[in-house]
This record gives sequence, structure tokens and C-alpha cells, in this order.
Amino acid sequence: MKCKTVFTRLKEFDVIFLQETHLTWEYDMDSMHKWRGQFVCAHGTEKSQGVAILFKRFLPVHIKKTYEDPQGRFLVLQVLLGSRSLLLCNVYAPNEDDEMFWVGLISKLGEFPSEEIVC
Repeated sequence: MKCKTVFTRLKEFDVIFLQETHLTWEYDMDSMHKWRGQFVCAHGTEKSQGVAILFKRFLPVHIKKTYEDPQGRFLVLQVLLGSRSLLLCNVYAPNEDDEMFWVGLISKLGEFPSEEIVC
């Protein structure tokens, strides 16, 4: 599906979590900038993985800290949304049981103290 079509369907939402985006740096720069709001991506390859979190244009969000998994499996953002401090985590987990993936994710989440987590 083309980015323009996806963005048109999603424009009514404030915060969007996308998985299996298949985004690369080149594709990100070309296509994701058509999104009018802020966004953060953890890049996979054009054939697999990749996650993104998109914010509606003019949404009062301040991104304080980020972690982008090098394999494009998860993305962690510490944000201030209006007056609320939130931890946003978008996960695209492996299909097979991979204990080290979960240990790494939980360890990374521990580096982002927050009372409210949205995953």
C-alpha cells in the first residue's frame, strides 16, 4: 500500500504505531516526510522488520529521549504529551521464541523511567 493512502486513512488519529514498515533510511527520507507531523522510525530492511511511531500534526508532543533498535524490532520514546509524561514502546517481536529479544527489550525499558507506559 502506498504511503499516501496509508497516511490519508490514519490522519484522524493522534498517535499511530506501525509495525513491519520495511523502511530503510532512503525510503524513510523519501516517503515518510509526506506525513505532516513528527515521526520516529527504527529501520529494518525493505523486505522485513521496521517500526514507527507517528504523531498528528500540531499535537503538543515533545520527544525527550529515544531508542531505535538496530534490527528494527522495537522503538522506545519518552515523550511529554501535553502535560503527561509517557513512555511509548512499539514492538515487532520475532515469530520464533527468542528469550534474548525479550530480555533486551525489558532491559532497555528499564532505562526509561516512567509511570505510564503505552506498548
